[in-house]
Amino acid sequence: MSRWTDSALSDSVWWQRWSTWVGGHIDEDAQVYRQYQSSAQSMWVGLAVGCALGVFLWGKVAAAAIVGWLLAYITLFALRMALRRRFMRLQPAGAALQPWAGLLVLLVALSGVLWATTVPLFQLPHEYESSAARMTLYVLGGSALAGLPMYAGFYPALVAYVSAMLLPAGLFFTLQGAQGYFNGFLCVALWGIFMMQGRRQSRHLQQMIQMRQEKEQLAAQLQTENIAKQAALTQAQEANATKTRLFSAISHDVRQPMSALALLADAAQRSDNPQERDQLLAHMQRSVEVVNDLFSQVLELSQLDSGAVELQMQPVALHTLLREVQQLFGAQLRQSGHTLHLQAEPVWAWADRACLQRVVLNLLGNALHHTPACALHLTAQCERDKVVLTVRDEGPGIAADKQAMIFEEFYKGTPVRHADEGHHTGSHAPAHISRATPPARNFGLGLAIARRLARAMGSDLSLQSAPGQGSSFSLHLRRATAPVVPQGSAPAASAHSAGLLHGARIGIVDDDALSGQALVAWLQSCGAQPLWARSAQQALAWPVQDAIVVDYQLGEGMTGDQLIRQLRSQWASASDAATPALLISGVSPPAQALQGLEFAPKPLTAIKLRAWLLHALSKVVASTTS
Repeated sequence: MSRWTDSALSDSVWWQRWSTWVGGHIDEDAQVYRQYQSSAQSMWVGLAVGCALGVFLWGKVAAAAIVGWLLAYITLFALRMALRRRFMRLQPAGAALQPWAGLLVLLVALSGVLWATTVPLFQLPHEYESSAARMTLYVLGGSALAGLPMYAGFYPALVAYVSAMLLPAGLFFTLQGAQGYFNGFLCVALWGIFMMQGRRQSRHLQQMIQMRQEKEQLAAQLQTENIAKQAALTQAQEANATKTRLFSAISHDVRQPMSALALLADAAQRSDNPQERDQLLAHMQRSVEVVNDLFSQVLELSQLDSGAVELQMQPVALHTLLREVQQLFGAQLRQSGHTLHLQAEPVWAWADRACLQRVVLNLLGNALHHTPACALHLTAQCERDKVVLTVRDEGPGIAADKQAMIFEEFYKGTPVRHADEGHHTGSHAPAHISRATPPARNFGLGLAIARRLARAMGSDLSLQSAPGQGSSFSLHLRRATAPVVPQGSAPAASAHSAGLLHGARIGIVDDDALSGQALVAWLQSCGAQPLWARSAQQALAWPVQDAIVVDYQLGEGMTGDQLIRQLRSQWASASDAATPALLISGVSPPAQALQGLEFAPKPLTAIKLRAWLLHALSKVVASTTS
């Protein structure tokens, strides 16, 4: 509002009540805006009518009355125009609109009062029934009728205008005695008619506003749904395109090792030389590992896209994790001719340790594949509340038009061949994400997986590179404080002794004959005592086992997670701790099925299974000896 109203009215109790009452009739801001916008038109029309009335009465009534009335009207006209200009400049909305609406209604009422004064001002002495009196009555009725469509859009303005005009005029007419009763009655009757008509139009307007708002809400809802459908359609199209590209790439990358595997198997069958057969079997094993690595990465990528990976965010000691990575890459660095420079402050970051390790492994593996023998730099530095982890190489760099493409699935770029290509060292992966040793093969998925893992942890990978200046991949993580370790606690002893498997009772539940037989044969070769069941009913008849490996899909009846919980319930009285169990599957089980269970996706490698069994059996031994 203006400065005057701010100082003179804002602290007044009656003004606050008045503004609140007027504001309660505002169904939408446009109602008040229309009143202010039409102010000029209504005042110009009123001025024209007042001038015409003055011309008609000139010489019949006192000139001072006509001139005084016109001057008062022009003053009110100027006041309303000034208020209108300020209102349109400030564009108030919401609660700020209430005092403006209150002031508008007051000025409209003042306009009505000004018209009501024409009755006593323009009355001819002793000639009440003259044409001048009738003219003022006609002007009042006409003004009220003209104001009906103008002020009906905002009911308080209509009430103020018509009431301030007709009720005082009717009272004045009535006070004139018998000769004014009829005109007084006409004023009151007109007032009642205009009030009823205005109320009806106000309700109709409210209904129209409500219907329009409902239509707008419906249109907005439909637009939101259409946008969501379009986004889903676009996402589905992108997913289909990705699947097409995925299957195309898989078919290309799988054909070679599978063809080699078939030829090597045939050669091994024909060979009578034990040494030559061992070499052929070693080559077959490497071909199998190639296929296994490919499907493991594809499965990991699909789990990330579907949101099936459950993160365990916690403080992670970066300096410790990076030293572990440096040790893992030791053999490959020596064979490829690269050198790795580690510079890490003793700092902690908030992350999922397995995911973070996998990101660093993939970034270093990418550098090994795409750079000749050069220096690699692995750093972790603090920047305020962030920790910046960077993998930088001194290789040929990446052109600007290729930098976005390197994060796409199956984009392999131009690999650099090293002497150790084709060698595979094996890997160990926990349940929720692979923690593999340095990847030795390039399927074009390493950077795609690294970026998804980074985003899953609330960060992203940034790249800085230029031809001839190397490449630098950075990951910004939230800084964390080191966890407080209680005094007297000690880290659990590692269990890497293969002797734990000798004589261990390991239950296998898998309805697939080939998978079950392979697991039994492998466990027997490790000295364990495997027990295989092809259904949940067979497994429920087992005695207590030291550990169990259960497939999620068991055909009809129980699922693998349900069976694990049932077996643990049966064996609870015979064991102090819950039986270690590993749920395996070639698909991603629902999140509720994995609650409280360890999970490993198929294909399950010997190294992964051996690592889990040793860890699980060591916990069993620790619980029985404590």
